[in-house]
Amino acid sequence: MPTTVLITLGSSKQAKHLIPVLLAQPNERYHIKAFCHSLTTGTRLLHEYGQPHNLSIVVGDQNNPREVAKVFQNEHVDIVYHISPPFSVDETHNGINFIKAARQAGVRHFVYSSVLHPIRKKMIHHHAKLDVEEYLTESGLNYTVLQPTHFFQNIKVQDAVGAGSLKVPYNPDNEMGFVDLRDVSEVAFKVIEEGPKHYRARYELVGDNQPYSVIAQTIASVSGKEVVTERVEAGPVAKIMSKGDKDAEIRANLMLVYYDMWGLTGSTNILEWMLGRKPTTAQEYVAFALGK
Repeated sequence: MPTTVLITLGSSKQAKHLIPVLLAQPNERYHIKAFCHSLTTGTRLLHEYGQPHNLSIVVGDQNNPREVAKVFQNEHVDIVYHISPPFSVDETHNGINFIKAARQAGVRHFVYSSVLHPIRKKMIHHHAKLDVEEYLTESGLNYTVLQPTHFFQNIKVQDAVGAGSLKVPYNPDNEMGFVDLRDVSEVAFKVIEEGPKHYRARYELVGDNQPYSVIAQTIASVSGKEVVTERVEAGPVAKIMSKGDKDAEIRANLMLVYYDMWGLTGSTNILEWMLGRKPTTAQEYVAFALGK
């Protein structure tokens, strides 16, 4: 019988890297249930992966505890991989909804994709994840917490080459931690596959620490084109990130102000231990993004 994994934000960047890894396992060893907020999103997701037999969608609202609980009542779930919508004012509430429902259903393993340093509570969305981690720790579930930093995939490498500039809405000389989503999905699969070895563990996932000014130099070096950092206003960037949600805009603004003052860095040791190799560096990711 295949192991059923519920991914709670099926259309997210993380899910789009993890789902192919699970689908690639022999003999359809995993059945993936992708939780989507609408049938349209779910149908698009199924078509994106060629409608495999071991991928199905579950439509519901993360904010609604009854809808979340219903998923576990109607579907068999072995493992939950929980991802929250970014900057959501309901992030803590959503996490608790899934933890409660998973506990009631006797789920074997709850994997929570949190964030690097949720203890940096000046950023509201970090604090929200800290509250979810606390609730999960006290839930009695077998859990693992992954704490990834910024995804390299958020850097628009091709656009930077085309424009000759890498736009940054805070001090581009502040060091930032980055991680490749391919590395994150490799670790996530290892945690899912090995289960009990990772119960009650927290893993910070950082692949490289670099300021954007150095990343711009790296893009220039790899592409052979001039690329410099361009400091832009934080407010308009936060508005774009929030997609019209005022609460999300506040959270995004606070994050950008925080980065301007402190940056966000962490140790690469844990990711290296988990991968059994050096994590992807900025140089390697830029080369990959440019097809080098």
